Amino acid sequence: MVELNGAPKSTKPDQVAPCAVKLCLGRNTQLLSSPARWDASDWETAGSLGAAIAGTATFDRNIHNWSQDHRTQGRDHFFKTEQRFGAEWSFAVTVGDCALAILCSQR
Repeated sequence: MVELNGAPKSTKPDQVAPCAVKLCLGRNTQLLSSPARWDASDWETAGSLGAAIAGTATFDRNIHNWSQDHRTQGRDHFFKTEQRFGAEWSFAVTVGDCALAILCSQR
């Protein structure tokens, strides 16, 4: 068996699930521990992005008030449809990412 990204390359269908779990956990662990490996430039970028998010959050109430004052039936329908993607489809996106990583690692 050839190892790729810490997970052994599986050739049997019954070995796919353990490899998938190991690969996904390894990728998530690497992602969550990445700030420990950042240099000064990475921290400057993260700080700038954090400041931009905090700065734009001050306008959140104004944007909310404007959007509520300008509601239409079409906008309400659009946002009721689109808001489900964040809740109902987030698990599917995560599973799809792991499945794609497994498929790519087996080539």
